[in-house]
Amino acid sequence: MLTVIEILKLSEEYLAKHGIPDARRNAELLASHVLGKSRLDLYLEHERPLDDEEVRNMRAALAQRKNRKPIQYIFGEAEFYGLPFEVDPSVLVPRPETELLVEKTLSALKETKAGKAVVYEIGTGSGCISVSVAKNFDNCCIYASDISTEALKIASGNAAKNGVSERIEFLLGHDLKPFRDAGAPQADLVVSNPPYVPRAELRNLEPEVRDYEPTKALDGGPDGLDVIRQIIDQAPGAMGAGGTLLLEIGISQSRAVTDYINSSGGFDEPGVVKDYQDIDRIVIVKLKK
Repeated sequence: MLTVIEILKLSEEYLAKHGIPDARRNAELLASHVLGKSRLDLYLEHERPLDDEEVRNMRAALAQRKNRKPIQYIFGEAEFYGLPFEVDPSVLVPRPETELLVEKTLSALKETKAGKAVVYEIGTGSGCISVSVAKNFDNCCIYASDISTEALKIASGNAAKNGVSERIEFLLGHDLKPFRDAGAPQADLVVSNPPYVPRAELRNLEPEVRDYEPTKALDGGPDGLDVIRQIIDQAPGAMGAGGTLLLEIGISQSRAVTDYINSSGGFDEPGVVKDYQDIDRIVIVKLKK
């Protein structure tokens, strides 16, 4: 009968043999979920024998991970901004760098002088941004859109899971049309983590991303900026004077995005925020008053 430490060792060897990066950590994450233990507890209980069902479940999870299926899709859940989120291949796996977009959105909300702040999120996916903002800022009303009905089902479920359904209205559609159709009040903030991968680069993405995550949530057109430009063009019509636009961007896109903002007129000077790897990641700009 296999013990916890033995299944960890065998799992690490199996994943390494199949070319999975960081095989040890992957083995720990899989075992942690299958056994319902923290990664620390795996070592505190390293001599505990596994029952037959636990071994079967571990083997099934390993078989999926061998094929580069993201761990979050294997188990249908991900953690983001300290909160639990359901995920499946209809939505992107929430990224740590996107937590920075949440932080900057919360900071911008705290600076608003309005009563209840109105936020539009374009392309909500799993709802991780809107749900995290609503969970951490009570005095706001959020309208979150997506072009995917499947994604909106996931997002709505995540809002309910985290107890913020009453502060988020989910809308189906492209660009800003769903907000207008819903009669949403003018926004104080417009926030988006849009598709920004240049189309030619999609085939070079890691297999976990390329083969499993939704292409329409990644493909930003020939230069990666198609959707970003659309949002910049349309945001002034959605916000009141002094409203704030926050965008997540890809590597090496900050100059092109800020130049486009400056050439479009109507905005103050944009700011760029680096992520934890010192990469330009968030563009923040206010509409001129």
